[in-house]
Amino acid sequence: MPVIDLHSHSRYSDGALSPAALVARAHERGVTVLALTDHDSVRGVPEAMAAAQVLGMEMIPAVEISAIWRHWTVHLVGLQLDIEEPGLQDALGLQAGARGLRARHIAERFDKLGLAGSYEAVLALAGDPDSIGRAHFAQWLLGIGRVNTMQQAFDRYLGQGKPADVALPWMPLEAAVAVIRAAGGRAGPPRPLRHDAHQAARADYRLQGCRRRGAGSGHRHRKARYRALPWSAYYPV
Repeated sequence: MPVIDLHSHSRYSDGALSPAALVARAHERGVTVLALTDHDSVRGVPEAMAAAQVLGMEMIPAVEISAIWRHWTVHLVGLQLDIEEPGLQDALGLQAGARGLRARHIAERFDKLGLAGSYEAVLALAGDPDSIGRAHFAQWLLGIGRVNTMQQAFDRYLGQGKPADVALPWMPLEAAVAVIRAAGGRAGPPRPLRHDAHQAARADYRLQGCRRRGAGSGHRHRKARYRALPWSAYYPV
């Protein structure tokens, strides 16, 4: 029976491992089918595909796109993509540029809070200005002892309405679905099974909206066993 993980991140977004190292870790944990779903980036997919081929794993070219639905920021996974499709490349380039600009604005917020040096620190963690996410700032806050957990960093500083919250004009949900479909992919939410009762209702509402726009479910498997892997624990970005 295959073990499938359709939601993982490498150092090209907010993961800790290179794509090849991520694939090796998944293989060690018994995963047979893996999707690399970096935030607004497919730059790690070729490396992951090559590593998976050596290990005899199935690697699904994928991405996790940030989008706006009504007044919520949502994340949409695209699976089985043609990562060279020009429309996808253009859309992700715009998303990456916006992410890099947001990182500088977040750093400015921390400067005003008396917490200097955040930008240099998160850049060292991310390795690329356009790959910096809020999780990198959370890691920095954890490292300097301002918070005790990653979640606390969002609750105190980075979450919606908090002192270092900087909103971004992500693409509309409909546009994100269209980009994924134009690249030959299937769209769906990243973790539809990981919600409490209140969140599940909201997730289902959003999923119905996605389906009306041509999206499916990111974790619908037949004759497969899903394993949530520890290194791909999710934090908002």
